[in-house]
Amino acid sequence: MNGAVLKAFRSMAYDLPKGETVEITIQLRNGTLLKATFDPLFKTVTLGGFVIPWRDLPRWTKMAWGSQPVRVVEKLDRPVPLQAEN
Repeated sequence: MNGAVLKAFRSMAYDLPKGETVEITIQLRNGTLLKATFDPLFKTVTLGGFVIPWRDLPRWTKMAWGSQPVRVVEKLDRPVPLQAEN
């Protein structure tokens, strides 16, 4: 492996853990709320120490928590101002 490729891999290994993740709350059909993080680059959900592909989330929640998700809510960094009704 030449030096340029090795340097690129080292740079990528340094940058990837600092990537953007989004905190989410997953509401299951049985009412359980699960806190998780979503990685938009790899489209994965980190939930209870597991990294799960987004498309497999219903299967994993059914196996681990006995219910499938009905809603996913993104945690906002800042509150959204309410607009006055007219």
